Amino acid sequence: MKLISFGRHRFPAEVIRHAVWLYFRFSLGFRDVQELLAQRGIEVSYETIRCWTIKFGPLIGGRLFDLARLTCQRAQSPLARWAIEAGSAQIFPSTHKPMEGMTSVTSISA
Repeated sequence: MKLISFGRHRFPAEVIRHAVWLYFRFSLGFRDVQELLAQRGIEVSYETIRCWTIKFGPLIGGRLFDLARLTCQRAQSPLARWAIEAGSAQIFPSTHKPMEGMTSVTSISA
């Protein structure tokens, strides 16, 4: 995976990542993200957040996609599989009893 370069930006990488994450994760508007960051004491304009989402959104999303793909590949490895022996677990009971109050069918006409 290629590292994302946050160089030549006024704010630290953690602030940029958090703003982009808030925008995409919670489907917030730029001004909503601006207010959330202002509550944490970070003064940034909504236009800056818009530029960050355009520039870093696809890069961060691509990294998440790569991580998810690697996780799925690990889960499909033979060592990650579980085997259940036949007869070791009974899923459905052999006898079924109807629930109380469900013995007869009634219809309601309007």
